[in-house]
This record gives sequence, structure tokens and C-alpha cells, in this order.
Amino acid sequence: MEEEKTLIEELQERPESFDENKFSELCDRLRNAEETLSFSAFKEFIPPYGSPRKFMAYKLRKKKTTPAMLLGDMIDCALLTPEEFENRYLIIPSNCALNSGEGVNNWGRFLNSQGIEINLFGMPFKDAKAVVQLGIEQLYATKKVVQQGQKELAESIASAVLKNPTAQHYIQQIGVTQAPIEYGAFGWTWRGKKDAEADDFIMDMKLTVAANEKDFSYQIRKMGYLYQAAIYTKGGEVKKDFFFMGYDRSGEVVIMEIPVAYLVQAWEQMEYYVGQFNKMIFLDRFLWSQDFWTRNGVYQYR
Repeated sequence: MEEEKTLIEELQERPESFDENKFSELCDRLRNAEETLSFSAFKEFIPPYGSPRKFMAYKLRKKKTTPAMLLGDMIDCALLTPEEFENRYLIIPSNCALNSGEGVNNWGRFLNSQGIEINLFGMPFKDAKAVVQLGIEQLYATKKVVQQGQKELAESIASAVLKNPTAQHYIQQIGVTQAPIEYGAFGWTWRGKKDAEADDFIMDMKLTVAANEKDFSYQIRKMGYLYQAAIYTKGGEVKKDFFFMGYDRSGEVVIMEIPVAYLVQAWEQMEYYVGQFNKMIFLDRFLWSQDFWTRNGVYQYR
């Protein structure tokens, strides 16, 4: 049943429609090697799930934050920089709702407090609700807005993680969070941000479906996280241990160390895929899909 639900949700998604001018500009930047690359972007190119078209769609997409992304971001903040939580997120008061006149009025007062001026005086409920909805859209477009329940969930998961002795041991050693990286490799400039760094290790935090060794190992492979680890360590050149910490909604925690040999191997694979990336640019195959990764464009079932 869950698989059917996921499939239906996927089928309801529409293909990205590219703005021709922006698409052309991006192609030119890629031809001139002026575009920066990151793990998030490059994983959209790498097989078995990525393709040239998926990479271009990622680069040209309208940035949006999914509920899962927002929850993961809030948990990271609650774990690593709890003092910044109130400044980074705008918490909607629990008395704001759209199903009653009082709730809509509360929304109106809250929006006004955030600099979005609306006047609901004398308006019928239906009209007032429509005005408030427009204000809410404006609010969400400019700030990271979260419901009280989302905040409480993030803080409860973070609290459970911090009670784990192994997680606590590593988190207490972290000195730098969201540390930016930028360097040249394989003819391109790479950028990113490391979640956490200590004197002798780098750690990336992941909200996962199931925080256990088997499922988390699979997620690391499936999502290409080894390439992320390789980018953050330059293929093991940075002499620090690398860990992924995974936690799920139940508060379960799993920490996994990535041996240097895997970082080196992922870096070597990155070099190969950058070569394919350059081939995509040289042959003007920006809109190829999975056919890019086959000799004649067709796969053999096996």
C-alpha cells in the first residue's frame, strides 16, 4: 500500500519546464566552466538515478523546501546551534488557524506583526480568509516558517539524539558548524558546507527513515553520500575521520565511519563522472535522460 501511494505521488509530479533564456545562459556558463558545482547538484547527474536533464532541472529549479528538508534542517539547528533556532525560524502561534473567524483574525494580527500589513476590519469570513491566505503566501516566500508542532517534533528528536552517549561524545567535540568549502578540482570549482567539524573529524547529519546499520548503509549508497564525503575530504586528502550520523523520527541514532579507502574510491569515480559531464557539454547533450548512460540509448533488461 505504501509503495502504491509513493508511486501515485510520483506520477502526479509534472516535468520541469525550462525557461529558454535561462537554459541557454546555463549552457553557456557550463561551456565556459563558469558554473560552480556541489554535491547536491552533481548527484543529479551521476547514475544510476541521475542524468544530464536531471542536473539541468536541478540547476534551473525554483528552490523549494520540502517538509522533510525543513525538519532535517531544524533538527540540525537544535543539535548544533540551538541558540540560533529562534532567529532562523518563524514559529506560527498555535492560535492561528483558517477554520474559524477568531483563527483568521489571529493570523491577521500575526502577519501585521511580521510587517505584512492587512486590514480585516468588517470583512466577511470568506473574504478575510482569502486576504490572510495571500499574506501567508508572502510570509512563506520570505521566511522559514514552521508550525508549533514541527518545532516540537524537531526539538524532541534532537533531545533524544543528545541523550545518546555516543552521539553526545561526538557532538561535544564539534567546534565549527556549517563550515564552507570552496576549491578547484577536475577543472571545476566546488562549493559546499560541512555540517560539523572537530579537530580530528568531519561529520554530516542525516534525517533518515530508519536509523539502523543495514538501512543507513543502503541509504548512503543509494543517495551517493560517499561522493559528498569525498568532496568534503578531497578524496581522503584532508586527514580527518569522516562520519555520517543518522537519526529517525523515533529518536533512534546510528553513526557510521567511512574508511579512507572508500573516500579515495569515490573521488576516483568522481573524476570519471566529471569526464562524462564534460562530454555532455562538448556534445551538447544537456537534455539527454537515462539514454546518456548507454551505448546506443537503450538498456537491456537483466
